[in-house]
This record gives sequence, C-alpha cells and structure tokens, in this order.
Amino acid sequence: MTEGGGGGGPELSIPEQESSRASERWVTPTQAIINSPDGSRAININPIFRDVLTKEGQRIGQVLEVTVPVNAGDQLASLDFRFKKDQQGDLQVLPGGWGSWSSSTAGETDKLIGMRTYDKSLGGKTTPFIEPGTGGEEIPKTEGRSYGWLGFRNLDPRDGESKENLVLGEIPSFDGIGGIRYRQEGDNIIVTVAKKLEGVTSQRPVTFRIFLGHAKPERQETALGKPKIMNQYADLMVVFSKELLKLVGNVPLMKDRAIGFSWAAYGPGITQKIIEEEIKARKGIDDTYTIDDGWEEASGSFRIDVRKFPNLAGLTQKMKEAGMKPGIWVCPFRVAGEGKGLPKEWFMKDEKGNPREIKLPNPVVGFLEKHIAKTRALDISIPEVRAYLADRFLDLAKMGFEVFKADYLSVPFTGQLQNKDKTSVEYYRQTFEEIRQRIRSELGKEIEIIGCGAPMMESIGLFNGMRITMDSALPNPEGMPVIGKTVPFLKRIPGLLQLYSKSNTGMYHDAVAVAGRRTLLFKGVHGLILDGIHIADEDIPLNPDKRNRLNQSILAINRLGVSNLFVGDSLVRAGERGRQAWRDFIDIFKRGNVDLMFGDRRLPKIPRRFSLPKAA
Repeated sequence: MTEGGGGGGPELSIPEQESSRASERWVTPTQAIINSPDGSRAININPIFRDVLTKEGQRIGQVLEVTVPVNAGDQLASLDFRFKKDQQGDLQVLPGGWGSWSSSTAGETDKLIGMRTYDKSLGGKTTPFIEPGTGGEEIPKTEGRSYGWLGFRNLDPRDGESKENLVLGEIPSFDGIGGIRYRQEGDNIIVTVAKKLEGVTSQRPVTFRIFLGHAKPERQETALGKPKIMNQYADLMVVFSKELLKLVGNVPLMKDRAIGFSWAAYGPGITQKIIEEEIKARKGIDDTYTIDDGWEEASGSFRIDVRKFPNLAGLTQKMKEAGMKPGIWVCPFRVAGEGKGLPKEWFMKDEKGNPREIKLPNPVVGFLEKHIAKTRALDISIPEVRAYLADRFLDLAKMGFEVFKADYLSVPFTGQLQNKDKTSVEYYRQTFEEIRQRIRSELGKEIEIIGCGAPMMESIGLFNGMRITMDSALPNPEGMPVIGKTVPFLKRIPGLLQLYSKSNTGMYHDAVAVAGRRTLLFKGVHGLILDGIHIADEDIPLNPDKRNRLNQSILAINRLGVSNLFVGDSLVRAGERGRQAWRDFIDIFKRGNVDLMFGDRRLPKIPRRFSLPKAA
C-alpha cells in the first residue's frame, strides 16, 4: 500500500480557488480529485464549515465536512489544502502518527524546501513499525508524509520561538484508511488529505471531515499576575482532540492501571516457572499481568506450547489469588510458521494469488529469530476467519484470561482483502465487535482489549487500552531462542554491551517523546498506556542517568492525560530495593501531581546502581 492510502493514475493539481469560508490562513479546496485505473478526474464540491471556538469565544479553527460521490473501481479520493509560508524564519513540521520524512533524504529535504522535522531533542523520530500510511513508498525529496494530523510552527528568526501555529487533522469516518502528504510549491505549502477507497462496488458517497486550526501565540495576564502564553501548538491539538472525543463509544477506557508484562524482561524465552516467580514478586505492584509472546508453538497460532506451559489455565488462578487480572498477548492477524494447520484460502494473497509473507517491522527480531519467519496474514473479510478468531479468544477467556494485549493490528491494511463489499477499516472494527459479542453471549462477561501496533484514528472507540509508542527497549537477549546461547560470549566483547545500552536508551528516549506528543491529542480518546517503563532491572541495559531523567519526564506526562503504564522490568531480578522503587514510582504516577516545570522534587529515589557491568 502506498502512502496516502494508495492510488492509481496521474495526480491532478487542484485549481487555486479560495473557499468563501476559508480559514484566515488555510485555503480550502473547491474540487476533489478521484483516482481510478482509467486516470484522474476533478469533482466540484461544496464544503460545509463549522467554527471551533475557544472557551473565551475566540475562533481557533474550523471543521470542514464534504461528501464526495465515488464510483465502482475508484481507488483514491483526495483534497488539497494550502497556506503561504512566511518568508521570515523557519517552518517547523510536526508529523502525526507514524508519518516521517524519508530517512534516506531527510537532510537534503530540509535544505531543499526550507522545512525541518521535529527537533531531535524533543523526540523527532516516529516509530519504525509498518503501519497504515508508511513504508514501502519512495518519497520524493520535496515531500513528506503524515497520518491523522499534521502541525506547522512558523518560528521567529530572532529567538526561534513560534509566532504562528497551524494544524490540519483528519477526523475519521471509519470508511477507509486516510493519509496525509505535504510539499512546498514556491511560497505555498500544499497538504493533501487522501482516502483509500475500498468496498466501492457501486456509486456511493465518501465523507471527509477535516479540522483546520490556526492561532498566533499571545501573552495573557492571569489572576495571579503571571503571564500565560495562549494559542500555542498544544492548544490547537487539545481543540482537535475534543472533536475526536465525539467518536468515543461505550467501551470503557482503562484508567490508573499498572500492567506487568514479560516481553522486555524475557523476550520469547518465558516459561510457566518464570511467570509463577514473577507473579509472586509482583503482588501488590501490578493490577494486571500479561503473559507476552512466547506461550505459543508459533506466534499467532493460538496453539499452547505445553512443554513451556503445561498448565496455562492454572496461571490465571495464581494471578487472581495475587490480586491481578490475568492477561495474555495475542497476535490475531499475523501467523508465524507459514500458518501451519490453517486453510490456505484464509490468508491474504499477493499479486500471484499466493499467501502474502508479512515482513516483520522489528529488524532485530525479524532477522535473528527463525521461529517467527515466514509469517502469513489472515484475511478478516472471510467470515470463517472472523469466527475462528472469536473461537480462539473464547478459549482463552474460558481459561480465565480477562485482558488481551492484541498486537500487530495494522496487518489487515497492508494488502488487499478478498471480499470487497466493505472497507478494511469496517472489517477490522467488525472483527473485534464479533469477538466481544461471542464472549459476552457464551460467558456473560466483558473482556478488556489493549491495542498494539494499531491505527490510532481508526481504532477510536474499539479498545479499552491503547499502547501509544514503539517498544521502549529491546527485549533481554538472553530470552531469545537463537541468540540467547551466545550472550555469555558476546558479553566478553569490549564495548558491545555499551553499544546495546546506547541503542536501548535511544529507543527509550523516542518512546517517551512520542508519548508526550500523542497524549496531547488522544487524552480521553483512548485508554493511553505508556510502554515498558524501566527502573530497576540490570538485564535491560540503559544509561542510568538518562533513564532516570526520562522516567521523571514520564511522571510529568501523567499530567497531560496518561494514567496507565506497562511495568517493563523483571521484579524478580529487581529485588526488594527495586520493587520498592516501583511502588514509589507508581504511587506518584497515579497521583499525577508532578510538575517538573516548577521544580517539583517529590520524585522517588530510583537506585542508580542498576548500571552496565564492565566488559571483561
């Protein structure tokens, strides 16, 4: 799938006509472009505008809604928006979701069009995972990609501070995957919002709803006499977030949860004995514990590896006795081991009609671990596939599992589905609704589902919890079935552990930074969960000083709206001192009263002793 949702035929340029209700800076389109195998055509549109006001009654943005008629066979519908770039100062670009500049041309791109990506000191990298709207496309040097929303900050050349903020956000209608492309043409910044057309078997309407925000920062005196800067970029994001809140349904969102999981501490090298020891150590710290990848014969197969887990159901009872909700990792759409035991017809197909091989987004795991090679993608447009998945979730629920950490959820959007009567988004949402309904009707209870690697916009209202970052660190290599045996030898190589620590610390930094940005937008929209916090596990090597500073930032992020976290450490290896550090951290995190901007020092004393051993 190409970025921006796919397409076909040459692109057309929208005539530069200004709408009668254009925002102060945004110029809105009067035509839509439709791409089909036969070429492209322009359709006149009549957008409906609604003003978005601040609580003081000031217009800070508009929502544009337009319905575009499309025909059977059409592949892509798009709208072009533009604004004129300020000649003075730099234009800082803040891509949303998984969007980023092409990594191979980022430096040249910055120079060519006078833009720069999100400052690296603030966490400019986005996740390297293969998600809707990213991956697989050669991005021209003068273009960028985004997903969900896109922000711009005109920076004052004198001090680098923002003098103007603009945001474009796509409000999902759940009828197709959207994408955002942006480029510079002369003095104009062109932003194209595109929607991949699926399930179009006859003429029907497709709806776009776009938030256009524009604000100039200004100082305002407060009752305390301290000036406050109003109309900043964050203010625009919060206003856009309120539009997304209108889409949240009846699925209760997770709040104030501390969820333990096994992946970072052990990788796939988990066993029933290891989990039993962790349950004992985590009592009174975690409210939920998730058995992560490693419990199956092959990832996504739902076949229990009885050599490692002779009594998986028995573990759920031990968790409940320890005061925890039993949780388990599942990979419903991606099956390793070539999908052994499943009908060939159930898999998504490539251009030749053969089952597609899904490339793993994690290169370290993907290249080194044979047990998850040759993965296949289930086609959720097939009713029997959805029924099979509902049965497997039901089997685990009968064992006592109450929380399902569902991973690799973007797989259905990486290719074509067999049935075309609905879009991939509609089938995606239908799949989880059917799973919930099956368990509800059979067991008379509700389950909790955590989304991982999921499209953030298209998943609104679908899950109880949502992991909002990439993995915060690589899993402990000793748990890897192939390379684990070589770790004692690798530890003797000078500098190798330090290099591993540097890589982990960089991942941790990016995860924390991305979490801060996404929290601005998805507060209250998803049950946001910070991934894999690390405090006191020596076998997850991180620079201790940077780790502690990032953990303090995490405590501050809580004030933005994240109240759930994954406890990434092994609390067996952490010892009692480490477990106490975790109790202190969770206590302050849940209270959410840390404000680092004003020098708050009410932070737990995290031991610094958890540092790398010296290379032999």
